[in-house]
Amino acid sequence: LPACALSDGVNTSHISSRSPASSPLFQGLKKAPRVGLQNYRPDSESSLSGDSTSGLSSLVAGCPLLETLEVIGPGFVSVLPRLEPCTRASVEPRGMCAWARGVGDAHLAALEALPQLRRLSLAGLPGVLRGTGLLQLARRCTDLRVLSLANLGSLKTMNYSAALLETLKQCTQLQELRLEQPYLNANASFFEALSCCSRLQQLCLISRSGTFDASATENFMERCCQVIMCHMFMGGTLVSCRTLQKALLDRFSAERGALSVVIYPLQHEDLPSVIRCIPLSLLDRITLFQSHVAQPPHLSPL
Repeated sequence: LPACALSDGVNTSHISSRSPASSPLFQGLKKAPRVGLQNYRPDSESSLSGDSTSGLSSLVAGCPLLETLEVIGPGFVSVLPRLEPCTRASVEPRGMCAWARGVGDAHLAALEALPQLRRLSLAGLPGVLRGTGLLQLARRCTDLRVLSLANLGSLKTMNYSAALLETLKQCTQLQELRLEQPYLNANASFFEALSCCSRLQQLCLISRSGTFDASATENFMERCCQVIMCHMFMGGTLVSCRTLQKALLDRFSAERGALSVVIYPLQHEDLPSVIRCIPLSLLDRITLFQSHVAQPPHLSPL
C-alpha cells in the first residue's frame, strides 16, 4: 500500500462548510465530484488528522488473516545503490502527499489487529515520531518472521531508537531483518536487543553516518548461531570494516558453511564493486530494498 492509503484523508464536511461553492449561486459553476480518492486542498491541512485510523481499522477488520503487508511512502528511494555510487545525501522527498505525512505511530499500532502477520515492510514514513506503534504491533503480532524498516521518522536523527530496541526484544520468531536508517547506532545495547531474536538468519543494516560496535557484533554472532548472513553498510573506516569482516569470517565460517559477511563503508567509492560480489539470492532478497507486492517480478541485471 502507498502510505497515503492508510490516511482517512480530508474532512469533507469541514471543507464544504467553508467553501463558497456550496452556495446556491455557484451550484451551476462547480465541477461534479470525482469518483475515487478525494482531492487534497492546501487550505484543508488543519483538517487532516494524523491520529485518525478509522479507515485502516476497517481494512484490518476485513482482512484479519493478512500475513504480508507493505506500507511505502511516496518517493521513497533506498540509499543503497545497485551499480552506482551511494548518494551523498538522504532527504525527505519533496512534495510528499500530505496524507502520507500523517501516517504515524497510531497507524502502526492499529496493525496489532493482524495476529497472523508474518512479513512487514515499512518505508519512507516521516510521520512515525517515537516508534511506539511499532512496539505495540510487535507485542501482538508474535509470529513476525520478516521485518524491513527504512527511513522512519526524521532523517536528521534517529528518534525511535528506544522503541526499536524494545521491539526487537518482542520479535522472538524473527528470521530476517533489514534496517535502513540514517544515524543508526549499532552499539552493545542494540545487539543485545537483537540477540533476543534467537531464530534470526539474515541481517542487513544500512545507515548513512551510522556507527557499529565491533565486539558487540561478534558477541551477537556468537549468541545467534543461526545467522548465516550479516551485511552492514554504515560509517566507519575501511580498515575497521575489513577488520570486523575478517574476524567474523575467520571465527564462524567453519561452523556455518553458507555464511555471508559483508561489512563496508556506505559512502565508499568502491561500494558498487563490493555489491557485485554479493550472491544474487541474497542481494535481491534482502540486501537491496525490494517490494514484492507493488513491483513486478524481474531478473537482476547483475
